[in-house]
Amino acid sequence: MKIKFSLGEIFHNDTFEKTDKGRAICFFVLPFILSVVLIHMALLYGNSFSLFYSHRLWILKILFTYLFILAFQGFVFAICHRDFLSFVITALSGYILDFVHQTMCATTGDPLLPTDLLMVGQFKKIAGYVDVPITLSEVIGLILVLALISVYLIICRKSDKRKKAFTNKAKKLSTIIFILYFIVYSYFFCINYNFRYTVLKNCNVNISAFNAVEDYISSGSVLAFFPKLGEMFVQAPEEYSKDLVDNITSKYQKDIPVKSTVQPSIIAIQNEAWWDPVNLKNVEFSVDPMSIYRDYEKDKTHARTGYLVTPVFAGGTCLPEFEFLTGFNTLNLPSNTYPYIQTIKEDTVSFVRQYKDNGYETVAIHPYHKDFYSRDEAYNYLGFEKFFGEEDMKYNGTKGVYISDENVSKEIISLYENKRSDKIFIYGVTMQNHGGYNYYRYSEYDIDVTSSVLSNDDLIGLKDYTQGVYDAIRAYKILTDYFSTIEEPVVIVMYGDHLPLLGISGSTYIDGGMVENGDESNYTQEPEFFYTPYVIWANYDISNLKIPEYMSPPVSGMEVYKMANIM
Repeated sequence: MKIKFSLGEIFHNDTFEKTDKGRAICFFVLPFILSVVLIHMALLYGNSFSLFYSHRLWILKILFTYLFILAFQGFVFAICHRDFLSFVITALSGYILDFVHQTMCATTGDPLLPTDLLMVGQFKKIAGYVDVPITLSEVIGLILVLALISVYLIICRKSDKRKKAFTNKAKKLSTIIFILYFIVYSYFFCINYNFRYTVLKNCNVNISAFNAVEDYISSGSVLAFFPKLGEMFVQAPEEYSKDLVDNITSKYQKDIPVKSTVQPSIIAIQNEAWWDPVNLKNVEFSVDPMSIYRDYEKDKTHARTGYLVTPVFAGGTCLPEFEFLTGFNTLNLPSNTYPYIQTIKEDTVSFVRQYKDNGYETVAIHPYHKDFYSRDEAYNYLGFEKFFGEEDMKYNGTKGVYISDENVSKEIISLYENKRSDKIFIYGVTMQNHGGYNYYRYSEYDIDVTSSVLSNDDLIGLKDYTQGVYDAIRAYKILTDYFSTIEEPVVIVMYGDHLPLLGISGSTYIDGGMVENGDESNYTQEPEFFYTPYVIWANYDISNLKIPEYMSPPVSGMEVYKMANIM
């Protein structure tokens, strides 16, 4: 059978006479209106209309968004050959993308980023602990999207049954055109470096910016997500080579005298969401949940305390963990990266490996699923000889939802007592105080929490969280009490990975007095939301130890490593 396939035939007048022009116009015009709706959902959410329209090229943001949405719709049409269905799928997909952006902004402080897709397999494990807020912009956006779908449906029903948006002849060519259009535009829009960092950048579209929330509320969901896909691939710098790095480092290498002959065992604990809730001004506590921590603050002979400057808020536990263990700064990686999943695919230089190469036994503990964040693979590449998950722990009793911090301390003591070598490096990541904090998770509470401004739900969540804070520092004291009786030198450090997610859209922080009026929509960009406590204790005299009060995880990992006197 011979198929005629010429431009002349396809674009012949008969072709257009058999085409419903109303549906054809809808196919190309409604995606433009959809683009405007999706962008303005973000503007309404962030109250950022002035931020968007103050840029002289704002119309190009709408144009680039429209071209991508049209490309996606055309690709769907090329597959199903149904114009109305392709628009419905496109419109709902666009709305869902915006909805997810806003939900993640409210719950984690960041919008949806491409690297979040790497955690899809873990969503079921954490979804039950997240309250999904409904915003005015989501409601209005849904109404407008459904209105656009209704307009298309009405026009479809009014059209002549014999007429379609594209005739059979036009579909032949349109299939090829739409697929090619989608591939080419998606490549430039999502991958091509020059297009993203010249054309889009000149339109005030930030590709790899620190403030992902501002990217979303100033450009919309499409421009805040898809151009960042290219950032998932870490590119080696130009002229990068091992020899070049060796030549650079050789200039700064010198013999460093050993300050001490003491080489202690090292115990490091990243405590889940450990933070000082006393920072909430409009809340009263019957007992100071961090009173034991205050005692360490006063001990200048055996302890040092201060603040960890964490790279994340309310999530992303593996980022400060990765930084502490390797000394690498995730600021040099793609936005919201998950290095254990994306980059740790072979043996990697780390403090863990340095401990191991210098005679330390290296062990990790995480009282949860070992495959979360792909720790089961990454830990091996970092140099851990053993990794104990919840199924491997001897002391696995729960308190609330997860294995208690107290049992993590007992497990650490057991590992130390059964160590194979003279020195051991133990790294633990706790889980007891993991969110969400929206129900009474404990049968008994040591601290009563009251407030005249917090809602009942937020007060319940804060009470849950405060009990976890109280238990965390008590679990740390179990370790220091035990190792104070041990003659072998031991250093124990504990720090918080990030502030907790408290309340709906941070309502506990806002009502609790940590956020100034007018800053509610962007409060997670304030420095105090990235300061968690740290405490370092040794069972020998460290009164001469000089250590910064404020440290990033890479610096803190280095400072603890220096205490081992390996260098």
